[in-house]
This record gives sequence, structure tokens and C-alpha cells, in this order.
Amino acid sequence: MCHYEFSQKSIGILSALLVEFENHPIPAKLTREVVPYVTMQCVAEYAIDLPCYERRLIRRSLKSHRALRKLQKLLFQQSTEFEAKISTTQAIDLINGGVKTNALPESANAVVNHRIAVDRYVLNFLINSFLEEFKLRCCRSEKRYRTRRWTRKEI
Repeated sequence: MCHYEFSQKSIGILSALLVEFENHPIPAKLTREVVPYVTMQCVAEYAIDLPCYERRLIRRSLKSHRALRKLQKLLFQQSTEFEAKISTTQAIDLINGGVKTNALPESANAVVNHRIAVDRYVLNFLINSFLEEFKLRCCRSEKRYRTRRWTRKEI
């Protein structure tokens, strides 16, 4: 866990937070549940002009996790657009703070937009973000969630 001491007020804290946010995007991962992957299975079966190596890799990726990772690497190298289609993307859209020069603002805020990947559950994404923010741990037991605060010793 990182602790920062800020001599700045709200703008400095917000800017440091946004820099951290931009430097740690949510990594993309190709899974068998996304529509583009299912489409690739059809392409491998019926496309005439698909190279043999790619056709074999797509077919092997149905059962092999290693082949799936190789396919992911190949597809991400070929097209950054494909990576954006299957991943959770984030963008800082608005930043607001301060109304005049030479006066520290009392508050600052930012709006961050998320486009959550189709194979991710929105509720799980939001719950996990909430749990991380407030240092809570989630334990699943009998379809109910229990949370508890972390102690200083555990951090």
C-alpha cells in the first residue's frame, strides 16, 4: 500500500490520483465468451484466405489456454482496435476545480468513463472497485457476501 504526503490541496491530490489511474489501465484479456472469439471460430472454419497457421491456432485455442494466449498476442499485434473491442477501457473525460488564479480551490473533481468489456459483469466490476477503495475483503459463502475491514497489520 502506498502512502503519499501532499503539500498541495485538492488539485494536487486529484492530479496525482489521475496520473496513477492513467498509468495502470485495466489489462485486456481474450476469453472464449466474447463475441469476436466466437466469430473467429466461424472464420477459421469457413474463410478461404485465412493463413494455415492462424486457422490452426484459432482451432487449438478452443481447448488450449496456451494457444488462446498466443492467439491473443497475435490479434493484439495485428489490431489495437480488436484489443479495445474486448477490453474494459477507461477515459478521464472531465476535470474541474478552481475558479480564479492565485486561490487554492476548496474542491476538485473528475469524471472517469468506463466501457466495461462484454464478458465482465458490471455489478462485479463495481463491487470490486468499491471493495478495493474502502479496503474491504469479500468472501462468498452461500450466495451472500460478507465483508470486513482490513487491520493495519494485514496492510
